[in-house]
Order: sequence, then C-alpha cells, then structure tokens
Amino acid sequence: MNNNLDFHENIIGFTKNTQNTQNIQNSETQETQIVQEVSESLENPDMQTMADTQAMQGISENPAMPEYPDMSKNPTMPDDVSRNIVWKSSSRYDGYEYSISKSQECEIDDVCEIVNAEEILEMWHLFRMPAHDLLQKCFEYATSGHGTMYSLYRENAYGREILGMGGTVPLLNVGNIAAEVWCVGADMTKHSQFIARHSKEILRMLFGDYLVLLNVVGTWNKRSIRWLKYIGFFVEEKPQYMGKNNALFHRFYMTRQMFDKKYSIHKKTKEEKTCVWGLR
Repeated sequence: MNNNLDFHENIIGFTKNTQNTQNIQNSETQETQIVQEVSESLENPDMQTMADTQAMQGISENPAMPEYPDMSKNPTMPDDVSRNIVWKSSSRYDGYEYSISKSQECEIDDVCEIVNAEEILEMWHLFRMPAHDLLQKCFEYATSGHGTMYSLYRENAYGREILGMGGTVPLLNVGNIAAEVWCVGADMTKHSQFIARHSKEILRMLFGDYLVLLNVVGTWNKRSIRWLKYIGFFVEEKPQYMGKNNALFHRFYMTRQMFDKKYSIHKKTKEEKTCVWGLR
C-alpha cells in the first residue's frame, strides 16, 4: 500500500496539460514521460492518494500498536462462501490448484490472521492503522467502484485456504493511465513455483487498461523487494522517508512497455523450474 494516500491528485499532475488521454495510451514516448513525472512527483512525502485519505479517516493521534498475528495460523474458508472466481491456474502445484476471486468482506479477518510481519510494519508506518481497519477501508473503496480488490486461494480435494489479498487503486484525474498496486498476505516463498509460472497472467489482469502500476515497499521488506524485481517491477535504489511515521520506503513501478518486453516471449527459465533464485 502507498505511503500517504492525496498522492493520486499530485502524482499525475502532468495530465492536466494532456488534452487527449487516448493519444497518451497509444504513445510509448508519452508513457516514458508518465514514468518520469510519477517518479518526480513521488519525491514529495506529503502527497496522498484518495484511497489513503479515506483510509486515514477516524484515526486517533496515538493509536495502539497492533499485535503481530499468529503466524502458525492459516485458516480455511467455509464451504458456503460464494466466490466470484476471475482466474484459475492451469496446473496444480504439490496437489493444489490456485484461484483468484473478487474479495468479500468476510475474508478480511482471515487474511489478517496470516499477513506477514513485514507488511504489518509497512501499514503501521504508512498509516498507523491495524491491518484489519486498512483492509476494510480498501474493501469499501473497491466496492464503491473505485479500483479492484482480489483474494488469492489455493485448494485441493480436502478444502481451500486463503493466501492473501491485493488489487489496484486508480490515480485521480488521469482516466486509465496509472494505478497503485498492492498485495498483503502470507509469505509466498513456498508458493514460488506458482508465482514464477503465472505472474504474467496475474499482472495482465491487474494492468487492465492502465499504462503504469506503482507503489512503495518498506526497506526492511527484503523478500517483497526480491519478488517485485523478479516479476518485472523497477525498484528505485534510493529510499525516501514516507508515511505517518516518516519511515524509509523504496518506490517501485512497472509500465505496460516494461511488461510487454519482459513477457512477450515467456520462456521457462532455470529459476522457474527450480524455484525463484534467492527466495528459498
């Protein structure tokens, strides 16, 4: 999730000078300009996105630090939960099939039981909010027609379990040009074969009509930084102070041009066959 979420309005201020959004979407030169403008705009740690602004409503000045979840828990969803599945893996991994569905409010509690400690710190340093409260705000935002929110499952003949949530938040006043992308949940290291094989399909779904996906990641979240780089995001080397607690975060982004270049010819690499390098 992003640092200070009025970010949207300022981050793409350059679009106020753009008369024709459709022309931008058809121009690689303009796409490069978007990335440069986004990067420059992110220098301002006080910028917020609409989603963050909504998420920050009602926060007390000195809220209690949330407790870390019991990392041994990985709850299974009840069978009577009706899911709107939007994607399924074409293969099974260790007997499990993976699927993505539109998130439901009842799933938030279960995700909070498995969210990893690094992401809890990210949410706390950025917003000073417990994971549950922030995900609830994101759900309300997504279901109001602004952005997307998905849940990732794995399942076999004995049942299914939720692994995390993620989605996109469109930036304001720019049409379908750029969006923040976010994801929280369990440690995905043991699911590396699934991620390596299907990152192309998942990213294509998240991109939709956007030209740029972007956000920030905590400097301490080394595992997520390696994942982001592996699946094709550019992570800026120099961190910036951001958020309510003024903590250090790296900015990251991927353009559609970068996506097309990386995934135009999808070859099975040694990493895909033996798990992702550096993530064991």
